[in-house]
Amino acid sequence: MTSPIRLFSGDELGLVKVLQGDSAESMQIVDTWGGAMDRGQSVECMSVPESTGGVAVGRKDGSVQLLQAGTGHVVANFQSLERERCSGILMTGPSDAASKLTLISCSQGGGVKRRVCESEFPQENLDWEELSWQLEQNVGKKTEKAAPVDCLAFSSDGGTLAAGGEGKVLTLWNVATQERIFKAKTPDPDWLGLRPKNVVNALAFLPAEGEGRKVLVGGPGQVGSEHHKVMVYDVAASPRPVQELNFGEGTITALAPTPDGRGVFVGDARGKLAFVDLRMLGIQGVLKGPAGGLRAVVHHPTLPIVASCGLDRFVRLHHANTRKLLSQTYVKQVANCLAFDVSFPEPVAPEPAKDDAEEIGPSRKRKIKSSKSKEQASSDGETKEKKKLKMKKKKKKSIPTDA
Repeated sequence: MTSPIRLFSGDELGLVKVLQGDSAESMQIVDTWGGAMDRGQSVECMSVPESTGGVAVGRKDGSVQLLQAGTGHVVANFQSLERERCSGILMTGPSDAASKLTLISCSQGGGVKRRVCESEFPQENLDWEELSWQLEQNVGKKTEKAAPVDCLAFSSDGGTLAAGGEGKVLTLWNVATQERIFKAKTPDPDWLGLRPKNVVNALAFLPAEGEGRKVLVGGPGQVGSEHHKVMVYDVAASPRPVQELNFGEGTITALAPTPDGRGVFVGDARGKLAFVDLRMLGIQGVLKGPAGGLRAVVHHPTLPIVASCGLDRFVRLHHANTRKLLSQTYVKQVANCLAFDVSFPEPVAPEPAKDDAEEIGPSRKRKIKSSKSKEQASSDGETKEKKKLKMKKKKKKSIPTDA
């Protein structure tokens, strides 16, 4: 891969590291952002939009920071009074003059905050409009409080939020209206009457014909079995999964669908990273390299590159089509999340200098002259030989014959 790549990694000590290279094979750490290392400031999630030139970071203590993608300078810092872990974050930037800068975050307790700003991102002291609400649903006179949110996913436009966790089934929420639009049904009991646990270990929206319509879920299998499943929910079809696949015996920790929505890269707590074809509903290949449990797997939005990180403290890049390991970078700390910087500029080919352009002309002319001189020399040689032959013929004619 010859395209330049830039990647951000957030680790368990609160540092954000910038990995950069002219190609996927030449990745290395070029910068590290953050102050004193503190596990209480662990980076749990990140979001890097294409148009803003910024990085949104969610931390373990519930704080949310906005950093400049080029320098790592903190532009905005939002503290949380509850100090609950930030389970998910999404930042969408203005793609045109009419749109606004939007920041959505959700805590482990189910508190969602939507912040909107009309100013441009690089400015400091931005004026934010904040809207807070709780993941709960009113049922008659009672209020059904949301269970702890351990994993979270946003649709690409930020209009739909998917939540799940320990003891919490998949639920989808409309961010604009703060209403629940979908709730998955609990799994059916087996032939012994036992029900699997309501656990969601990983979430991801599947790019499909309808934005926010299909959701990927990683969770446990049947009772008494160590197998874990990859499930696909279709919001418009049924509250139960429309597709299921037994993946392995490790807890599924990360899901990274391909941009075309035909497959997904799945990582588990035992270091297994594989590609699942959703059309054939089977594992089509295993990516080699990880030696520990995986924390995050992300697919590049435009390039066939998959990045992964985990407990072995390496950030690896694989080719999405060939499954080949392109590079691995040791980041010293355990990385929790990854995010590609799509707005990273590609190198521009340097234009030739004027002096070089001026030198090119005479050299070509000299070559032309030299070729002409060679042609003239060859023609002169031919004329000399012809003259010699004529002289010989004249001499033969002038010699007298004996009587």
